[in-house]
Amino acid sequence: MGPIQKVDLQYYQGWINPVIHNLEERAKVWRLDPEKGGASCCIGDIGTHAFDMLEYVTGMEVKQLLADLNTLYDNNPLDVDGTVLVRMSEHCKGVIRASQIATAEENNFSVQIYGSKGSLKWQQESPNRLIYLTEDKPMQVLKPSHDYLSEFAKESSKIPPVIQKVFLIRWEIFTTVLPKLYEKKNTMKEPTQHYMKGFEECSS
Repeated sequence: MGPIQKVDLQYYQGWINPVIHNLEERAKVWRLDPEKGGASCCIGDIGTHAFDMLEYVTGMEVKQLLADLNTLYDNNPLDVDGTVLVRMSEHCKGVIRASQIATAEENNFSVQIYGSKGSLKWQQESPNRLIYLTEDKPMQVLKPSHDYLSEFAKESSKIPPVIQKVFLIRWEIFTTVLPKLYEKKNTMKEPTQHYMKGFEECSS
């Protein structure tokens, strides 16, 4: 990638937006209560994840920062949105953007690192895709557990790529589908009841 010259991290959620506009609903959220949540809501909650990710991925330390935080309402004491300018060195700077009032967003965490020879982009909502950009080649999409990766990257993922998908499907079945079937086991036909017996044994 060459020397890193620009970093851009974004962590957008929307879960506070439905409650922030209603004073009674807002009072029910402990994250918005300074006595329970501390000095910060958004930046202290998810902004710190972006900060940690920035230093971990780049191997650099943030030397200086300048933050602009938004509480949205004067009677709301804690930030629910913020933009932070960061400086790692004289020639490497960037921004961390975090929000919990990004309407309808779920867990939109993205990391973009720009070097003099190439760039990396990663999104938490598509965790198995790492985009690698260079000026002399088309966009490359790197995925875990493949031979083209470095030894460090391969050691970080022990599960073969196909198994990863199968595991997620089985996890969804085990945590979502089977519990619903279990609730209806008394109305099931005989073969399904035998299957649910095995589920009970696995859960015990």
